[in-house]
Amino acid sequence: MLSADRAVDSDEPLDAARFIVITDMSVKPLITTPLEGYAATCVERLTVAGFGWSDAIPLAGVRVCSDGGVMWQDAEGK
Repeated sequence: MLSADRAVDSDEPLDAARFIVITDMSVKPLITTPLEGYAATCVERLTVAGFGWSDAIPLAGVRVCSDGGVMWQDAEGK
């Protein structure tokens, strides 16, 4: 992997050998509901909404967890 050993001046020609082309990005999630800090009771049904995307590979599905990563289940899409 190449290191950022020095800055490149704006008028300096770019050497393609010094750059790594990103061809894949990891999945990015964004939860929009509920807002951060919301607390629900353990018997309350909770709707979670948001977005998930990847720049290279289409998402096959979304999984959710409410116990710190121990048990996961498929999310229902609308």
